[in-house]
Amino acid sequence: MNKRRLFIASCIALIATAMTFAIRGDILEALRNQFGLNNEQVGEVAGIAFLGFTISIFIGGPLCDAVGMGRLLALAFVCHTLGVLLMIFAPGYWVLWSGSLIGGLGNGLIEAAVNPLIATVYSDQKTEKLNALHVWFPGGIVIGGLLAYFMTKANLGWQIKWATILIPTVIYGVLFLGQRFPATERVQSGVSTGAMFKEVLRPLFLVFAFCMLLTASTELGPNQWIPDVLNPAVGGLGIVVLVWINGL
Repeated sequence: MNKRRLFIASCIALIATAMTFAIRGDILEALRNQFGLNNEQVGEVAGIAFLGFTISIFIGGPLCDAVGMGRLLALAFVCHTLGVLLMIFAPGYWVLWSGSLIGGLGNGLIEAAVNPLIATVYSDQKTEKLNALHVWFPGGIVIGGLLAYFMTKANLGWQIKWATILIPTVIYGVLFLGQRFPATERVQSGVSTGAMFKEVLRPLFLVFAFCMLLTASTELGPNQWIPDVLNPAVGGLGIVVLVWINGL
């Protein structure tokens, strides 16, 4: 098992996830214009990705041991690739919506797999390595946001911007290919699935879960709209504001 390769691949997979967030925020106006969408439909296309994200985390996380982290990551690769291609070649609203949903499912599968993966392979450095891993979510937003900004300056279309997500997707797919994945730390420690689910009822766990709901909803939802909402006020630099926030 190549721990370093698994870690680098996980970081790049998180970059691909974050790039979808940044670039989707940048292209909302272009989607509105090309497909003749109203604001509600634009919100549905953007929002369904977060529903897919949530669903796949809730399903993929508990099934990580039964399915295997490698299979979850392979499925994430398929979802990322298919989601990008469906949106690029979408003839109308429903294919666009479906591409966003499938891409969101891929994002959630990445989160469901790489967190237990890194916690397991670096069981003696969990805090350090998980923090280093998650630096690449804001880092990926910075990368995606800057790419989108400079491609706008070069008068490139939204499809080309969106296609750049395939670059880190292919890279993490190649890096994960053929690797041996460990059983999760829970399995190695002999903790049963039932005992794992019982932990959900602990008061402190519920407090943390509630806090995460608040932080996720206040971060992801509003931030997704920063480029679109601020562009008229800042001369098309809304994506730069998002980059600045995440860079900090």
